[in-house]
Amino acid sequence: MLNEYIGIDKRYGIFIMAIVSFLVALFSTNGVIAINSIIVPLSTFIVLILGFFVFEENSINITLPLFNNENVYGSAIIYACFNFMTAIGVLYPMAREVKSRESFVKGCILGSIVLTLLGLIINYNILTYYPASFNSEIPNLYVAKNHGPLLPLYLTVIIWLEMFTTEVGCLYSLSKRMQNVLNKSYFYCLLTILLISIPFSFIGFSNLIKMFYPPFGLISMLILLIGVIKYVILRK
Repeated sequence: MLNEYIGIDKRYGIFIMAIVSFLVALFSTNGVIAINSIIVPLSTFIVLILGFFVFEENSINITLPLFNNENVYGSAIIYACFNFMTAIGVLYPMAREVKSRESFVKGCILGSIVLTLLGLIINYNILTYYPASFNSEIPNLYVAKNHGPLLPLYLTVIIWLEMFTTEVGCLYSLSKRMQNVLNKSYFYCLLTILLISIPFSFIGFSNLIKMFYPPFGLISMLILLIGVIKYVILRK
């Protein structure tokens, strides 16, 4: 994104992202909570504003696409499992450090409700501008371009920040897991993961998605299924 909008070499973008993510992730739970407490309200606000503009202009006027390829439904399930597993990766170590269980549960419920509403708004925006929106790399950005010059800029910044929070969250959760398994310091685990990950960044974002999303989604589905079965058995 820095390369596209500012002309900075992609290699510098990778190292800038890695360094900033490392510094934020160093603060462990506090770092993850702090960065999300800033970015999540901003992204929520932008999505609500965009949804308002789209609704004001089009009201309830959406076109539901017909999918002849049934694999799209399987892909949706795999994608949901992938994101759900990523969330668990952050919530699991965080649950052990957050002092108030009641606040933690309330936060999870509130977050789920807000994410569901935002998901509905985003899908409404995209379907309103179907089929043109489906041909865009970033459909929401395509929608924003129909509503003035500033909104696309704000949305681009928000998308980058959301990528950043995702990276910090993944670094945090995996480092915490490695710390427990290997009995090494959090700093050591964090640095090791980052150094191993940087070379993969040069493969390219779209190539990484094609390579890792489907298998990781299937693995996530299996882990979630085992977790549910284990929970049911333990309750009995």
